[in-house]
Amino acid sequence: MASLKDIRARIQSTKNTQQITSALKLVSASKLKRAQNNIVNLRPYAKGLMQLIYNLAISGRAQHPLLEQRTNPKNLLLVVVSSDRGLAGAFNSSINKYTTKFMAENQSKYEKLDVIFVGRKSRDFFMRKNFGGIELITDLAREISYGMAAKIASKVMDAYLTGGYDEVRFIYNEFRSAISQEVNDYKLLPIDPTQGVDTAAKNNFSTDLIIEPSPQVIIEQLLH
Repeated sequence: MASLKDIRARIQSTKNTQQITSALKLVSASKLKRAQNNIVNLRPYAKGLMQLIYNLAISGRAQHPLLEQRTNPKNLLLVVVSSDRGLAGAFNSSINKYTTKFMAENQSKYEKLDVIFVGRKSRDFFMRKNFGGIELITDLAREISYGMAAKIASKVMDAYLTGGYDEVRFIYNEFRSAISQEVNDYKLLPIDPTQGVDTAAKNNFSTDLIIEPSPQVIIEQLLH
């Protein structure tokens, strides 16, 4: 039987653990709030850029290989985004479930279907099904930045332009709230202006506008 001194020591140890846990919760909440603000604040900027690309593409005043539509695509590249770590609720399982269903339903439609995994959890899931994909990009928690995103984008564009792919699709979780994400399946390449055009913005865009620099230069800079 534990002595009174041992019981007091355990009580004090539990209280110390509670204090440490509370401090960790505060730190985590602060990091989550900062990440959430970054996502929300970036969306109008990203939407504005995409709307500009769509408008210029529809106007016919700019040409680019990434804008050229391909009929009956036979070679598909999937970019599947998950996390490197678990304990994230349905964040990874929903991505894995959707990707599994997509591949099962579309395998016969394509002659080649390759996958780039961004994040370890989806790659590990598919490795258990003897499918490892063509590339794995990890260390998201430490290295996530604009530079990392640009590097991934360059790899995907190079693969599309030189690897014989006719289409690139992007499967990811779109942030709604801290406890809610929605799986999105987005046709990344070739860029299809009709899938993201805001009707009001399109109607307000005049093809007679004089743009400086030229639409061609803008498209080449944005899609570089």
